[in-house]
Amino acid sequence: MTQLPWIIAHRGASGYYPENTLPSFLGAVELGATCVEMDIQPTADKKLVVFHDKTMERIVGVPKKITDLLWQEVIQYDVGRWKAPKWEGTKIPLFKEVLEKLPRSMKLNLELKYYSPKDDWFEGSVLEVALEYDLPSRGYLAIKHVETISFVKKRAPDCPLGLLQKGRTPKEIFDLCCKWDLPFVQIRRTALTSEWVDRFHEQGIRVNFFYSDDPEEMKHLLKDLKIDGILTNYPDRAVQVFQELGLPLTKYKDFS
Repeated sequence: MTQLPWIIAHRGASGYYPENTLPSFLGAVELGATCVEMDIQPTADKKLVVFHDKTMERIVGVPKKITDLLWQEVIQYDVGRWKAPKWEGTKIPLFKEVLEKLPRSMKLNLELKYYSPKDDWFEGSVLEVALEYDLPSRGYLAIKHVETISFVKKRAPDCPLGLLQKGRTPKEIFDLCCKWDLPFVQIRRTALTSEWVDRFHEQGIRVNFFYSDDPEEMKHLLKDLKIDGILTNYPDRAVQVFQELGLPLTKYKDFS
């Protein structure tokens, strides 16, 4: 692939900050990430928020679903205290709020989370906001369901899409990417071989790996397998690896 590899901050710099929050995303910028990954889901009153889990049990200790709560209820919960006392008071952000705070030069990996009955409103709303913030030139929508690929391609044919491997075999994910002519794929360890990475590259597909926090493994991914992007909870570790391998880096400081 001709483009430089991406350092993709998984839920922001989530090794240091409460995941999927403004401090985590802005921290990723400061630590040298070239892309941020985030998870998007709707509230009961159709507000798009950034949060990973189906319920708030792990983060907040409350077994309530985001999709069952109104936005005004969601923002009552503290999603920072679990990480460290200094993050107490951190709230779940709106999707648009995060995009507004990030520099426009920052790449985006936007994963759609489906924890309620499938609804074209959700996909269409995420797409509308993403396009408003220049997604076609900044990254891609990370998609699990084939039905979503069909929907997005009809609504916005130029919007880049990346298919998530999840539980699919390497052949299944490869065949789907080729069938739908997708520019990105996000693989897991079952597809992490030179054979499969080369096959994706031969089709012009950028290969991002989920995930690695180990600098030695990162070196192998970049130097030997020629991976195009690494999702990591510690983007500064990837920055160090890039420097050791002599790969160019871009630091984003402009938050305007």
